[in-house]
Amino acid sequence: MPPLKGFFGRWEKRPPSQDDAETTKSDSESLAGKAKDSESRRPRFEVESLEARILMSATWVDADADTDLGESDAAIQASDDQSTLAAFDDDAAAAAESQLFDALDASESKAASHDTPSESDDAAGRPETGNEGDTLKINSSSVAPQSESQASEAGDDSESSETLDGPEGLTVHSADSEAEDDEGPQTLDYSDSSSAVTIDLSTGSVTTADGSEANGSAESVVGSDHDDSFLFGEALPGANYSVNGGEGYNTIDLSGYNRDDVDVFADHIEVNLPDGESFAIEFSNIANLQFGDGSGELFVWDGDSSNADWSEATNWNHDRIPGATDFVIFDGEVDEAITFDTEFTGPIGGLAIAEGFSSTINLGGDLQIGGDLNLEGGSLRSNGHDLDVEGGVQVSGGTLYAGAGTTTIAGDFVIEGGHFEDGNGTIEMDGEGDQLLSVEGKTLEDLRIEKPSGTLSIEGDLRIGGSFEFVSGTVDAEDSTVEFAIFGGTIDADGMSFGNIVLNGSTINLAADLDVDGDLEIKSVTNLDGGFDLSVGGNIVSTDTRFSGDATITLDGDGDQTVSTNGGIGKVHNLHVDKPDGQVTFADHVQLSGDFIVENGSVDASNA
Repeated sequence: MPPLKGFFGRWEKRPPSQDDAETTKSDSESLAGKAKDSESRRPRFEVESLEARILMSATWVDADADTDLGESDAAIQASDDQSTLAAFDDDAAAAAESQLFDALDASESKAASHDTPSESDDAAGRPETGNEGDTLKINSSSVAPQSESQASEAGDDSESSETLDGPEGLTVHSADSEAEDDEGPQTLDYSDSSSAVTIDLSTGSVTTADGSEANGSAESVVGSDHDDSFLFGEALPGANYSVNGGEGYNTIDLSGYNRDDVDVFADHIEVNLPDGESFAIEFSNIANLQFGDGSGELFVWDGDSSNADWSEATNWNHDRIPGATDFVIFDGEVDEAITFDTEFTGPIGGLAIAEGFSSTINLGGDLQIGGDLNLEGGSLRSNGHDLDVEGGVQVSGGTLYAGAGTTTIAGDFVIEGGHFEDGNGTIEMDGEGDQLLSVEGKTLEDLRIEKPSGTLSIEGDLRIGGSFEFVSGTVDAEDSTVEFAIFGGTIDADGMSFGNIVLNGSTINLAADLDVDGDLEIKSVTNLDGGFDLSVGGNIVSTDTRFSGDATITLDGDGDQTVSTNGGIGKVHNLHVDKPDGQVTFADHVQLSGDFIVENGSVDASNA
């Protein structure tokens, strides 16, 4: 259960005044009646709530006796516009409130046998509870996320306050946050249920053959031996849930989300929410995922057949071959390589390979994946076949061998661990929406960008080993450094611009003008050919003394620019200066060959 955040208040022991009674009368006649009775001495909880909460139970712990002095199971909602934790007009809420307060009165009576009478005792000789060191444990759950404005008003305290200090040293805190420290998250266990259960972990509502019950939101659940369903109707951003389906054909129901909102890994799901937020579900013993726009079964490799072919039905947990909407999962230790054989024509809905998977999956033909490819372990080899991924590709472990075929990706391509080997293959980014390319400096042999719409953002370092071709779409490479380690390949980037680039190969051919908004580093280029222009808006550093070719380098930035060798020896060939503003400075000794033409702007070569 999430920690109690953004929830502040205090317990105050006093006879409710007539003003209090009149104030609460409109909210609850029951509470108003109790308030008029000064002998009832009801404790009042003054609340400043940044989140609507449901108070599920309260336990008063007397410090003198070190014992719990009573617990009440109740359901009282504190909404943001209330200053007092009071019941609503409906009878059920009033009854729940009365149950809670009755339990607290019982606690107070128990306290009388432990606390020493003092001057603060009332006329009946009953001592005040809430002495120094007494604790009230509050078990509650959130029913609505706080707004951004409320979070801003809360300040830093809203992120960490789990303990509420009351008068005279009484401490009020969340019982479930204490449980997290001692015993881990709250778990609902229905492994002994005689019938199937339907559980919404985000609200705690449970339906069985015997009826319904409310438990408060939970982070973890164990299902029954029957066909259970697990819902997440009001899941909070940042929440982490755990579902063990138990036996039976079990479903995680995400009907409030479309398939494209959900990333499926071998042992967990990430559900993407608006504004970049998400929540996660760790799962086991789940057979099916239900979405608002369809469903997909989870096909887990169990290798029960005598061969290791995908087309063999008994190799899968359902003893059927996965279909176009199904998610294929490899999550165990396998002794032999698995073959995507020619008898299996696909497509599949998604492919996830777990961190603990130790074998290799070999493609024996082209494979189309309707969703994501998530690689956390093992090896996936395309063996020269085409791999068409309609979702994203994420490599966080294991090895992806793209091979000599074409790997087409409509979603993000992210490498954040593991290994990637492209061979002589082509990576093609062709999604209609926005895409991210972030590969931690790994080498892509050939990269082709052909997007009908949307923006491809290139982040971090990227290395091109063969050729680069931009056909259509929008590319944002401002925050990247692209190294062209090309030996005889071609750069065709007409219509787009780069952030920073590095030239590090032998012969590099320009098929069109190349626009660089940032810096150009020349490490090793025998020839920059093609007759086109490489325009640079930032600085140039050259440590290559062999640089030649028929292409032109033009400094065209609107601010000051430098040309240097970083204190070493370097050469620039066919350099033009055509600046609307600013100055070009040769910071150290730079060899110039070919043409050197200044069309616009000033040049300072005093340090050359």
